[in-house]
Amino acid sequence: MQEYVCTGHVTDGTLTIAHRQKLIKTLQRWKDGEVVITIERVHATRSLEQNALYFAGYVKPLADHTGYDPRWIHAYLKKRFLPAKHLVIQDRHGVVVTEEDVAALTTTQLNKNEFSEYLQAIEGWAAELGVVVGSNREAA
Repeated sequence: MQEYVCTGHVTDGTLTIAHRQKLIKTLQRWKDGEVVITIERVHATRSLEQNALYFAGYVKPLADHTGYDPRWIHAYLKKRFLPAKHLVIQDRHGVVVTEEDVAALTTTQLNKNEFSEYLQAIEGWAAELGVVVGSNREAA
């Protein structure tokens, strides 16, 4: 599957595409045919402060409590608490070929609100284990 992703900016209802000439050159190399165009509003991703707090105030206390390496705890938390995305794959005629729930295995694409919800879910689970998380703001 060929794909081209670019950014742009909307001003007064008009879309300006960043690096427009690069897009044009890429499309000139493609075979003729239908394409799917998706325009999505950019959302602020998690802040650097949230990220630092996550590793210092959530991952580290859980790693200390369990004895596991922080990387393993991070991987576990992502698998347990990030929501799966439901993908529906269709052929060219719109016939569904397969459907799968695919785990979202990265926190880097979460916006600030989604990341806060992720931290709250971890906090609730950690409390069940008797581990206090989220309080290590000084270390963050």
